[in-house]
Amino acid sequence: MNKNNSAQPVLSDVFDEFKRTLLRDMNCIKLGKIESYDIATQTVTVKFINKVLVETQSGKNVYRERPVLLEVPIIILSGGDSYLSFPISSGDDCLLFFNDRDVDNWYLEGNVTTPNTNRTHDLSDAFAIVGIRNSQNLFSDIESDKVKLQFNSTNKIEIEDGEINITSPNTIANGDFETTGNAKLATAEVVNGASGTFISQDAKTVTVVDGIVTSII
Repeated sequence: MNKNNSAQPVLSDVFDEFKRTLLRDMNCIKLGKIESYDIATQTVTVKFINKVLVETQSGKNVYRERPVLLEVPIIILSGGDSYLSFPISSGDDCLLFFNDRDVDNWYLEGNVTTPNTNRTHDLSDAFAIVGIRNSQNLFSDIESDKVKLQFNSTNKIEIEDGEINITSPNTIANGDFETTGNAKLATAEVVNGASGTFISQDAKTVTVVDGIVTSII
């Protein structure tokens, strides 16, 4: 009588392999690189940074690129009618989050709704957060004791303990400007009916009413 000498699978090994396959195939959070940004729809085209391991028909495991994601909504810090936006450029890295369920109906209608399909953790239901940086692309001028908003290298606002610094070749304020303290200006041009008191470069107090200098003391 012939005996079958092939090892029988152990139940724990079967479960372990199932778990590995489930985790490998589940879309949760992945790294991406922006290829293009459509500001009108606030969506991006994203290429995956990490390749995926797949098994060929011959049984060989090879790494292949994932498909490019189209029309991925970006996450914008916002509340009500207020928001904080940043310019997005081709080549920016991002994090891709994949929703548990189909988001199509919510995205199109914006209301509480039922999912359009039964898909879960699908590539079609991604959102992108732009702003992650690798060790070769770090900012060189981040400081631990300041809040900083910077655009390129010439425009920035720095907030630190007891002080706010604004640096720009040209600063424009659209609307009324009011100060309850002294303003020290190296040069100043007062237009459109502004009023206030300023300290000139030579330490004199300049009073302006409706755009007219009324006194210099």
